[in-house]
Amino acid sequence: MAGDDRGPASGDRVGAQPERGHRRRSAGRTFKGVVIRPAAPDEGEPAARSAPAGDEDIGYAAWYADPVARAVKFVFAAVFLLLTLVVATNAAGRLLGGIFAAGCLVWALRDAVWPLRLAVDREGVTVSVGFRGYRDIPWSEVERVRLDPQRRLAGRLLEIDTGGSLHFFGRFDLGEPPADALDTITQIRPRH
Repeated sequence: MAGDDRGPASGDRVGAQPERGHRRRSAGRTFKGVVIRPAAPDEGEPAARSAPAGDEDIGYAAWYADPVARAVKFVFAAVFLLLTLVVATNAAGRLLGGIFAAGCLVWALRDAVWPLRLAVDREGVTVSVGFRGYRDIPWSEVERVRLDPQRRLAGRLLEIDTGGSLHFFGRFDLGEPPADALDTITQIRPRH
């Protein structure tokens, strides 16, 4: 990606939250939980548009952790804590309940503080890695973007294959069905 100082050979940048001024942080609008930014607005036309029509040129999209799933995680943390304090009568039960409550709380806080899961533009994709890191991947390194053929209890997953790593995103990561996210990514990804 021209103009980026990304360090040695791989072109990957793993770090915390994308910094201010990051190429995927420009103003946009939210449509069904997805931030959509047009590639370039026409003169005199506002940058935020209505829902994209079938062949409209979309230049950027980002998916964030589902706020409902985040709320459920906070509720589970509170329930485990309450059960630990009220029901558990021995030390082992209180320890186990406390561990579950803390785990749910940390998981929910991660979704609240670092909600970005996937961002896509004409240059490549940014995926969340680890607890709070992000990795920029240029399109030249992406071998395949598809719906995982394996059916799961919560539905199919969006799969991004870079050859050396696989990145999976479910409905609760994207805030919408993975098939809809795949359609948006297909519109944004440059065709060579």
